[in-house]
Amino acid sequence: MDRYVDKRNQRTAVFEDTMAWIRTNRKLAEAVADSQNRTILYKADEMPEFSAPENRTIEVTVSTERSFEAAMRLKRERTERKVAY
Repeated sequence: MDRYVDKRNQRTAVFEDTMAWIRTNRKLAEAVADSQNRTILYKADEMPEFSAPENRTIEVTVSTERSFEAAMRLKRERTERKVAY
C-alpha cells in the first residue's frame, strides 16, 4: 500500500507542478487553451467513421504501457514510421 501512496503522491506533485507552470507561462497557457478548444470528445456510441486513403495502411497498436511510453518504444522499433499517441 505504501508504494501506491508514494506513486500517487508523485503523480499529484507532478500535476501540481505542471498546473503552476501553465499559470506562470503565458505561451504554455495559450497552447493548452488552444489544444482544449480544438479537442473533440466522442462518446463510444458516437464514434465517427474514419477511412484511410486507398494507397495507405494504418496500424493501430493496443498496449498495456502508458501512451507516451508505448509511443517512444514504437518509434525506437520503427524509426522510419510516424507514431502518434
